[in-house]
Amino acid sequence: MNNPPSHLRRAARSAAGTLLFIVALHLIARSHLNAPGAALSLVVIFWSRQEGVTGGFTSAALCYSYLLWFHAGSGAVEGARGSTEAMQQLRLWALCMPLSAAMVGTVSHRAGQARLVEQEKSLLHDKERESRLLLDKLQDAQGELEDRERRYRFLADFMPQMIWTTTPEGMPDYFNSRWMAFTGESLDESMSERWVNALHPADRERAAARWGVSVTTGQPYEIEYRLRQAGKSGDEEWRWHLARGEALRDPKGHIVQWAGTCTDIHDQRVMREQLERSVRHRTRELEQANISLTEEMQERRIVQHAMDRILEYSLDVICTVNGEGGIMHISHACEKVLGYAPEEMIGQVVFDFIHPDDQGRVMQIARGIMEGAAHSGFVKRWIRRDGTVIPMMWSANWSSDDQFMVCIGRDISAMKKAAGELETARRAADLANRAKSEFLANMSHEIRTPMNGVMGMTGLLLDTGLSHEQRDFVETIRRSGELLLTVINDILDFSKIEAGKLVFENVEFDLQDTLDNSVELLAAAVRSQGVDLFVDVHPLVPQRLRGDAGRLHQVINNLLSNAIRFTPSGGEVTVRVFPVLEQPQDARTDSVGSILLRFEVKDSGIGMDESTCKRLFEPFIQADASTTRKYGGTGLGLAICKRLVSMMGGSIGMESESGKGSVFHFTARFGFDASVGTAGNVSPPPEFPLQLDGLRVLVVDDSAAGRSIVAGWMQNWRLNPVTMAGAKEVLDYLRNQASLGTPVCVAVIDRDLPGMDGLELARAIHRDLSLGAVEIVLLSGSPSPPRQSELTEAGVRTCLLKPLRPSRLLDALSQLAGTEHLLDSTEIPSIPSLSPLLSDAGDEPAVPALPPAELPSLDTMAAARTTRARVLLAEDNPINQKVALLQLRKLGYEADAVANGQEVLAALENAPYDVILMDCQMPEMDGYETSRHLRREFPDLSIHIIALTANAMTGDRERCLEAGMNDYITKPVRMHELEGALKRWEQALQHSS
Repeated sequence: MNNPPSHLRRAARSAAGTLLFIVALHLIARSHLNAPGAALSLVVIFWSRQEGVTGGFTSAALCYSYLLWFHAGSGAVEGARGSTEAMQQLRLWALCMPLSAAMVGTVSHRAGQARLVEQEKSLLHDKERESRLLLDKLQDAQGELEDRERRYRFLADFMPQMIWTTTPEGMPDYFNSRWMAFTGESLDESMSERWVNALHPADRERAAARWGVSVTTGQPYEIEYRLRQAGKSGDEEWRWHLARGEALRDPKGHIVQWAGTCTDIHDQRVMREQLERSVRHRTRELEQANISLTEEMQERRIVQHAMDRILEYSLDVICTVNGEGGIMHISHACEKVLGYAPEEMIGQVVFDFIHPDDQGRVMQIARGIMEGAAHSGFVKRWIRRDGTVIPMMWSANWSSDDQFMVCIGRDISAMKKAAGELETARRAADLANRAKSEFLANMSHEIRTPMNGVMGMTGLLLDTGLSHEQRDFVETIRRSGELLLTVINDILDFSKIEAGKLVFENVEFDLQDTLDNSVELLAAAVRSQGVDLFVDVHPLVPQRLRGDAGRLHQVINNLLSNAIRFTPSGGEVTVRVFPVLEQPQDARTDSVGSILLRFEVKDSGIGMDESTCKRLFEPFIQADASTTRKYGGTGLGLAICKRLVSMMGGSIGMESESGKGSVFHFTARFGFDASVGTAGNVSPPPEFPLQLDGLRVLVVDDSAAGRSIVAGWMQNWRLNPVTMAGAKEVLDYLRNQASLGTPVCVAVIDRDLPGMDGLELARAIHRDLSLGAVEIVLLSGSPSPPRQSELTEAGVRTCLLKPLRPSRLLDALSQLAGTEHLLDSTEIPSIPSLSPLLSDAGDEPAVPALPPAELPSLDTMAAARTTRARVLLAEDNPINQKVALLQLRKLGYEADAVANGQEVLAALENAPYDVILMDCQMPEMDGYETSRHLRREFPDLSIHIIALTANAMTGDRERCLEAGMNDYITKPVRMHELEGALKRWEQALQHSS
């Protein structure tokens, strides 16, 4: 914003001060003054002195106006005599006030100017006087004796300026020490024309030319140039100086010598240049502002023209209403909607056109709008000119600057009619849907009730002593019943989708757990059919997602079961999960808190042709009739998957070739927490055995996909995998490494190898003593795992059932950290972890690494500990609860289990606990929130909280400690880690005691 001119500012200050004095005079001294003219004249003189003529005239005008008003109100002009005296006084003040303002203001202004001029002259002549004093001294010093010469030179060296003299021809013959100290040049170097070398290259020609003119004409020498400052660089190397010189003449007027000075004016010049640049910049800004203002005015004219056209042609009624309800302006649409011309409605009260029953409500809305609450979408009845009543929908807002209300109204008579018709149709559709839903519910109940009895009795019958033929008949009944239930579920799901009744959850879940559950559910079918099943999750996929895990599980199960069903024995099925990179700059998420994942299910089955692929996702469609007869199914599964995937924000598709297998793929969008680790390949815990860090592990599998996926897990665990496909190359490799003195210590071998199977290969490795002690983990995909005696005879340390879960393989490798040749110390007995021995969702147990007789009993382990510490386990997964309680019982601790944070708080109210094992991810109230609540609400409660988390990423430990937890264990929980955490608590408890 531009500042007002100085005379306007002076007038404003004078007016403000005068008015304040008049008000004070009027309020305080009115009753004591019959004629306030004298006091007011002092005010005029004061402001004339302060603000000059402008301020004085402003003050005089205000004071005289007050005098007129004062005399008019006091009755002083009543009567002939009083009137004459009052008029004379007023004329006198009318003359004296402006005259005193002009005189005092002029004198004040001239005095101020004189002071400024005097100050400027004083500043300008200070340095001039110094220079001339030096020149006079130089002229007086000529012809003096040597002692005066020495005194002169001492004085010259002492001066802050650089002083120089030259011959009449302009050749330097003297420089004071200030010159040499500044330029760094010696006296000999300066006593010639080389003195110009100290000048800036851009200034040398100009300075030399000007000096030549002065030497030739005898005129005084004055110029500004830059001199180099010795020992400086950059911006400080060159500084501006003012050089002045005059000729010393003899009595005859001949030049006998030149003398001059160089004064540092660098700072003043820089300030001057900055001021000039600022003025130029400000000028350009003003010019640009003027251009912008002109353009803005033009744009406003265009906008105003457009607004006029909108008001003229708009189908909605647009009007402005003042605070009293009067119509100020209204568009031409009022004539068509209400039957009134605009000029008939302008000036009328708006409530005259509103139905009487709606006027009270409209007044309430209007008051709220005037208080600043915008209102939109309110429907009220208006009365047309012909008396008919129409519904109108209005939106309104109050303009506080203009003090009127802007209203927009629309006739919704047709809309109301259409809405009524739509409501009628909706009710009819709801009745039809309700009837359909009731029919489906009744059918579901009527079919499931007898099926429950059939399936339940079949299960009981299978537990009795049956002959082989009878058991085969009952198994056939059970499989037929399960198939019937699958068909019923598919039909009900499809009906719910068609009716729009399918509800999706939005809760946090563990992706790896969801995939593992799907694999465990189909594990028996995989092993019985002789198919290899692999799951590979990309490391960038977040571990915990937010969405509907049940529906995701349903889609994956459908695709997996199809792939397994259509893949012959010896084939492979692979599930892959990886993020979709929707933005080039983001390798992980498409937006904050959201990620699009791609799931692929690849099989080596029968495949199908292109024409079949195009219609495969339609309801009740299969490849052909023979497919239904051979493999079964309703043809609804893929159609349901398509609808579910679409509702999860993704799409589904497939690629296939007859006889070469298929790839079914779909995308789905999930929420996620970026602070939680990735799910892909189970990361090693922070206390992963150092003996396994970088350990070389031999992975033997004839399946390339199996080798690649297991090797990827191991690389993520900081191991060094070596992959091979056959027994012969494995034996050759082991013998070669043993001969080089670098024997392999651990081998993970698939049982189903071509030629020599995995068990035979393990036996050959165990018998060859030259290979050293090789710890072997056997992977078995057979429905009948090998007997323990066979494993012991073959030297197999652990046998894991396929499909293989990464957490179980990690547990098995962690157990190997206690073997003698890996520890290179005394023998330490190894006790297998419980996690490989327990199964999820009814899976068969893996074969233990040691015979059951060698495993310590729970009672034996518990007897070794006498502590009576009470432990509370907070864990929502029932299987994990079971594992943790068994581990605590082994260690001799009493423990209770709860499923979420709310139950933790309730348990603490009922009984005291010393230690809480807190799962970080739980429903309702997670471990972080529960810990923060305990530390905040019960600061004196000395309870030890140990975090149980599936995350092993950088920063997770700090997050647990920040929430108020005391220690941290990663899943899967190993016995020695749990025992170490509890020992740390006991040591801390003893130390505090």
